[in-house]
Amino acid sequence: MRSFKRPIVSLLTGTALVALAGCAAEDADDGSSDDALTGARCPTTKAAEIRALGDVAAQAARCATDTTAPAFSPRGFAHTRNHASSLLPAQHRGRDAFYPVGDDQWVLGKFAYGLSDKDIKGEEVDVFVQRGCGGAWEKLGTATTTQDGEHETVEGVEDKGGRVYFRIPAAKALPIGHHRVRMVVAGDGTWADQHIEVLPRGAAIFVSDVDGTLTERRPGDPAAVCDEESDFPALWRGMMGGAGQPYVHEHVAATFDKLAALGYRPMYLTARPEPLAPHTRAFLRASARGDGRGDLPLGVVHTTLGLTGAINSAAEDFKKSELEMLSKKGFRPTFGFGNRKSDVATYEAYRVPYGFLYENPDTAVRACSQVATLPRAGSRLTAGMRRVQSYGEALGLVATTGPVCR
Repeated sequence: MRSFKRPIVSLLTGTALVALAGCAAEDADDGSSDDALTGARCPTTKAAEIRALGDVAAQAARCATDTTAPAFSPRGFAHTRNHASSLLPAQHRGRDAFYPVGDDQWVLGKFAYGLSDKDIKGEEVDVFVQRGCGGAWEKLGTATTTQDGEHETVEGVEDKGGRVYFRIPAAKALPIGHHRVRMVVAGDGTWADQHIEVLPRGAAIFVSDVDGTLTERRPGDPAAVCDEESDFPALWRGMMGGAGQPYVHEHVAATFDKLAALGYRPMYLTARPEPLAPHTRAFLRASARGDGRGDLPLGVVHTTLGLTGAINSAAEDFKKSELEMLSKKGFRPTFGFGNRKSDVATYEAYRVPYGFLYENPDTAVRACSQVATLPRAGSRLTAGMRRVQSYGEALGLVATTGPVCR
């Protein structure tokens, strides 16, 4: 089976619980109301569901390293024009999702080739799932890529052609857990992965921006590049056969691993363009970055749905719409990580209790911080938006909280 080819694009853009062990969030010292500070609580009293929630982090970790693939033999394209498009690099990508227990579960993907992101329409795509990211692959069925406007919008994904919308049959519904879906193009065997997490309503989540919040300039990057833009030179290097990922800030992996161990599930929310979704997921792996700073826990990765990404107010609007969809599903992040005013505005709008905003260091020629006016994080976890200069500070505060479920 041919593996998914790395996407290449030319237009790019650029979260406890408290010490009461999974009950209420600690009181604020800044005058905020208790209602605004409701933190994560264990979302279920059912023993079986609590056990299942305890397995999710380990399942996601398996997904990050498992290299097995479903058995598959290409059977050719239905349309000659799509065969011609397939001679270009594949740009396929899945749309990750959180689903509450009992809701419809959708497999969502986009299938296109080349720098122009040329859709393939009217082509079969076989849908497989690896439940809990372990064991055998199971075929769920076959979908057909759409014509423009053929399907209603699902999960905020408008049908602009080349999409797969596949509702998982109720008899095959995924249980609480982290699951990997693979969509394989019948024509040539190229594929896209989607990661689905099924959780009880009210499950604990933390949200993180990516560029600048997590990414760090590599040594030798131009002094005109702030951490916020560090993916630009990394992508250019990747096209030349060099290191195609920026570094991750020190102590991010330990901070996020701690939250995952406590029962929080990660959502990586970036205003990058949609074709960079697989590239963004790869950034979570230390092996892809080569910085020796550890793997970040795998979760749901969401980019914009466009080809050029979003900046400034458009990025803020995108992130707010994503938190709105989370809210409608019964999920509300307890921690938010960011580095820009748009992150602050988004987290405050949706009353995320605890925000850690990373103060990006200046370069030799650029003033890079966007959050220098925020109050610094103190020696204890305090509600509100707080500025940190090191993820070691965030780790120390996160480490004072207890598990979401006992």
